[in-house]
Amino acid sequence: MGWVVFAHLVKILVENKIKISQKSIALAPKNVDLEHSAAIPQVANTSLLALRNIASLRKGHNLLINGASGGVATTALQNASIYEAETSAVTSYRNIDWIRE
Repeated sequence: MGWVVFAHLVKILVENKIKISQKSIALAPKNVDLEHSAAIPQVANTSLLALRNIASLRKGHNLLINGASGGVATTALQNASIYEAETSAVTSYRNIDWIRE
């Protein structure tokens, strides 16, 4: 068996074989099933577009993320750190240690 990968496709295709750029694929995490792995690119893209295109996030901006342990919010925290924004996160008590990482 080869590598298990997922990709972000712009168009919905119903094909047995497709050709895509190597930049569009990533290894699927071993600790996440393929169905959930397949959602990762869309989740990350959603947070990136919201922070970059809608919020115009820049270095030093303050950002409050509500529900910080959810998929889009988790990637928003990661994307905000790339922009060097000051972040505050709201999450449930049981997820505090995980969010602090």
